[in-house]
Amino acid sequence: MSENKKILVKDTFKNTISNVFVKALTFLQGIVVANILGPTMYGLKNAIQLISDYGSNIHLGIIFQHNAERSENEYKKPEFANKVSNVTFTFILYLGLFCLLISWISFLLPYSSTTNWSIFLILLNIPVMLFVFFYKSILTSQTKFGILAKINILQGISLIVFVVPLTYFWSIPGFFLGILLSTILTIIIEFIFGYQKFEYYWNKQIFIHLLKFGILQMILQIFWIVLYSIDRIFVLNFFGKTELGFYALGLFFSGLVSFVLNLIWNPITPRVYQNIDNKTELYNYVIKSNQILFGLLSWFVIICVILLPFFILFMPSYATAIFYTQILVFSTIFIPNIIYQYFIGRKKMWTIIIVELIFLAVAGILNYLAVIFGFGTIGIVFATLITMFLYGNLMNYLCYSEIVESKYKSIIEMLNYLWPLGYALIGYGLLWLLAHYWLYSFINYYVVKIIQAVLFTIWYSPILWKIEKEHRILKIILDYLRGKIKGSKQSNVLGSDIQ
Repeated sequence: MSENKKILVKDTFKNTISNVFVKALTFLQGIVVANILGPTMYGLKNAIQLISDYGSNIHLGIIFQHNAERSENEYKKPEFANKVSNVTFTFILYLGLFCLLISWISFLLPYSSTTNWSIFLILLNIPVMLFVFFYKSILTSQTKFGILAKINILQGISLIVFVVPLTYFWSIPGFFLGILLSTILTIIIEFIFGYQKFEYYWNKQIFIHLLKFGILQMILQIFWIVLYSIDRIFVLNFFGKTELGFYALGLFFSGLVSFVLNLIWNPITPRVYQNIDNKTELYNYVIKSNQILFGLLSWFVIICVILLPFFILFMPSYATAIFYTQILVFSTIFIPNIIYQYFIGRKKMWTIIIVELIFLAVAGILNYLAVIFGFGTIGIVFATLITMFLYGNLMNYLCYSEIVESKYKSIIEMLNYLWPLGYALIGYGLLWLLAHYWLYSFINYYVVKIIQAVLFTIWYSPILWKIEKEHRILKIILDYLRGKIKGSKQSNVLGSDIQ
């Protein structure tokens, strides 16, 4: 087994464990917030949050391009990488001053005090949030995942400490105030654990270089946000805030799956940039990693779909949202995360922009058809699933074709990527028939769900075993943990000797 693979799996494991902890706390916070606000106010909160989604692109793509440049030049041109970071840091300071100046405009808007205060707090939080992303991107490019793990854990704790009580006492504005305070604390934590030296530095040539490619990334990011939020816009306009509240719960759970994808890809992303001209390494980091991950995700997402009804026990007012949630969770696995990084590294952002434009039109048409034919929110959910499936797979095909330099071979790679999902869906379909035509007639609904999860894992175990046999992912993780435990014991012995 190559040393590179061992290091990559260890980095992924460290990144995953800390982020899973964060997301577990975020998940708990999300459930509590949803129950505090109720479906109608939760829908309004989700609608206001779109301002944060769009407003976070105020950096004009500079931070996106900084991430790419920093990852690519971290070891090849460290002095240039530091200059890029200093220019980006200076630019964020200017953005912070700008957001501070315009934040008071929010109180002049003809909305309720709840909305105006929320917008004010969002505008204050945007530059702070950008600095957190900026700082983490540097630590990621330096592959300092141990430090990132500490930061993530403390960030997760701060989120639940601030957001929950403030939401309880101040409703939606309290939620955004809690996010702001948590983000500020995260910056302090980043400075303590992952100290980096930044300088006020301005270089016109570097800034123009960042802007030249960054603005394309900003455009594709905005198109992606529109593509990912167009369903919410349709639900809000045609079915109201309460229905959006139900739908938003599905988006919350699908966001958890998206988070799992991102945390796994984080350690791989800088390696893609650093090997952007090496087709052999790109095949391993992009195509092979994609196949391995999708094989694991096909099991993970079906298990999530089966067990999701358990979470409704803690959120009874959202019971009607369960089907929305299951479909939206399933659709998330088609988001082509690492494919984005490949095209960005190749400076081919226009490829992503053109594809996003096409599928933005597809999503709009499908959502509109769902409305005019009376399919309601269920129709919009399926429109999202169809859009994501087609979009993700087209992006994969375009990327694979460039790496393997053959359309035929790229189709073969696509089939290798997709067949575990087909196998998983067959198993899920059989278990659905078993439950609805036999088990539900004499066994408790929730007991049946546990039985389905166990039987599906047995059904899918040959693929899990095949992945482990070929790549020894679990073995690397266990060896790493044993090493950490032994290291800890040795450390204690040495410590006692010194004392």
